[in-house]
Amino acid sequence: MAEIEGRRILLRQAAVAGPPRLRQVEISVLLAHPTTEILAPVPGEETAAAAVLSGLADEEDDELTVKGAAPPGGAHRLSAR
Repeated sequence: MAEIEGRRILLRQAAVAGPPRLRQVEISVLLAHPTTEILAPVPGEETAAAAVLSGLADEEDDELTVKGAAPPGGAHRLSAR
């Protein structure tokens, strides 16, 4: 890579013989090309919320469950501890 300007990247190809060749491309084209590799660490897997909630004790589950009918106006009222 020789230069970045906005959405355009100037690529420099080092030739075996002769001067290097330059080629300007849009970053979206470069990223969409099948041979492009992103050299960044892959984030670790996160446990799904359903899996976490399925492991709660009954008391903990009861704390998260809204019980009863909706008050007039249709909205439930939640209180924070």
